[in-house]
Amino acid sequence: MNTSKARILIVDDEPKWGRNSKLALEERGYIVEWVQSMKEAYDHASRERFALVVINSALAFAEGTSPLKRIVRRHPRSVIILSDVHSVAVAVEAFKVGADYEDKPFEISNLVNLVDRLICSLRTESVSAA
Repeated sequence: MNTSKARILIVDDEPKWGRNSKLALEERGYIVEWVQSMKEAYDHASRERFALVVINSALAFAEGTSPLKRIVRRHPRSVIILSDVHSVAVAVEAFKVGADYEDKPFEISNLVNLVDRLICSLRTESVSAA
């Protein structure tokens, strides 16, 4: 897969998951920033453009929906909420603010495959819109 230096922001407060996700995606050719709070995520997302923003659901709604909404406005169609536990309620909340929802993969390789698929889909959308 041609990642052509797509920038990914991972927002997750689990150090092992965050580090391993960052390393695996960098090995795939992505440029990855990893932060551990919604405040850090908003700071990064307001200064930089990301092809994809991946947020742990436990953090996404921890401070209400306001920080998440601001990130989604800056990165429309590029925000995905990952949940450790399949939750229709979390999926509905994600969709309400304009984010996508996926169950959090338990294996890092599944995360890499998910990111590859989403990046490919986003690139296809942008080419179709042009």
